[in-house]
Amino acid sequence: MKSQLKLSRRDFLHIAVVGAAGAAFASCTTPTAPPPQIIEKTVEVKVKETVEVPIEKVVEQTVVVQPTPIPATLVPEPERTKVVTMGVSEGEFSKDELDAFIKQAKYVSEVERLEGDSARLKASFAAGTPPDIWRGSGADVPTVVTYGWALDLTDFFNTSKVLQPADLMSAVDYFKYKGGWYGMHKDFSPDMSIQLNAAAFEDAGLPVPEDKKIYTYQEAADWARKLTKKEGDRTVRIGWGDNDYWDGILQTVLMEDDQNLFNNDFTKATIKDNPLVVEVLTYYAGLAKENVIWNPLNPSPSWAGDDYTVGRAGVIRYGYWMHGVVAGADPTTLAAPLEKFLMRPGLSWKGKKIVNPPLGGAGWFMARMTKVPHQSWELFEYYMGGEPAKARAKGGWGLPALKSLLPLLPQNSALDKQWYDSTVWQLDNTVQTPRPLNPFVSTGVINSAWVTNLELYLRGKASIEEAIVNVDTEVNRIITERISTLS
Repeated sequence: MKSQLKLSRRDFLHIAVVGAAGAAFASCTTPTAPPPQIIEKTVEVKVKETVEVPIEKVVEQTVVVQPTPIPATLVPEPERTKVVTMGVSEGEFSKDELDAFIKQAKYVSEVERLEGDSARLKASFAAGTPPDIWRGSGADVPTVVTYGWALDLTDFFNTSKVLQPADLMSAVDYFKYKGGWYGMHKDFSPDMSIQLNAAAFEDAGLPVPEDKKIYTYQEAADWARKLTKKEGDRTVRIGWGDNDYWDGILQTVLMEDDQNLFNNDFTKATIKDNPLVVEVLTYYAGLAKENVIWNPLNPSPSWAGDDYTVGRAGVIRYGYWMHGVVAGADPTTLAAPLEKFLMRPGLSWKGKKIVNPPLGGAGWFMARMTKVPHQSWELFEYYMGGEPAKARAKGGWGLPALKSLLPLLPQNSALDKQWYDSTVWQLDNTVQTPRPLNPFVSTGVINSAWVTNLELYLRGKASIEEAIVNVDTEVNRIITERISTLS
């Protein structure tokens, strides 16, 4: 879909983890009004037992988007009126798609789009005038629920004919929190999947890693060393342009060992006193010192997508999102033939299993203060399960949140087929359980603290032990401060 190819670097990075927004959310202490009374009495709905169908066996089906019937207990029936969205750009929801929706909509007369950023969103809730729908991340859920921003959509999902729970990917569990269901992904990706340039491996005299096989972080370190190419002091090709989602890296490694980065009530992060965390951070500090990964003293001149396509990085780790970047690139700018750009499963610390859920994933929320919940849900259903959802899947950027739409991912070229096949295998054979998210601090807190202290270490101003203690102190200080604002 042509609109899907207009993804900016900022949009791309927002898809995976919305750290800055989370920080803004966590700093807001303005209480919100109670949610609108949508249904006047509870109606027990008997649901037939469903049987999960393996993803690779799901057959494409036509999704007929009819608005979920309004409960008979709701009187009067909702009027046709406007719905306001924030952060929903034309690049992700085209004018043609929106116009088609308005023509068929029963309850929505128009959709107003507002530019989205964390400061504006926070201000709108503080003023009591939030958008009815806003675009956010699965990583935002604990925070927006803690601050009373998001509407519980459980009843809507349980009665929907379009977004049926049995058809939803396990990643959507990010939007379930403390017994409520607060939204869903528009798309997502197992964010720790590896992307490699086979031509770079061949150039370095390395065997190309096989697909559907477990590789360890220690093996990836060896790739990084041998793939790195320099001309004097200039890095021509970094061996491993790894992502900088340090909280996600630590959490997925810990999940291999059934550990959590935080204590049970998320009031404390265990960093300096967890041997595994210390081991992982020391590992990365060593690679940074060897200058075989991007680091604060030798950062990427651009971003992972560019580094990968132009040959400035032999390996990166950004998930299926990169399919759209590679497939949509000008072929004359690619460092190798298209079929040389390969996807591989995520890495394992101990070599026994791969933990590779999305680290967040882009999705929609509905505001708890909305005065038009049914109208907003009609738009929500259309976008998430109608023609726009099909178009997004066919565009080959993120993965659809509906299992029934997975076969619509591109499968024409050699690149398409390899990435699709690898992705389906990963969904079935790697741990997809969402990582535990802290409601008191954003995902960016750990990232910022580590990068700051990694630089101190690389400049010789702190030992690695001191750097890790500093990270522990900083993260726990912020957790304590954020908790205090809620008391």
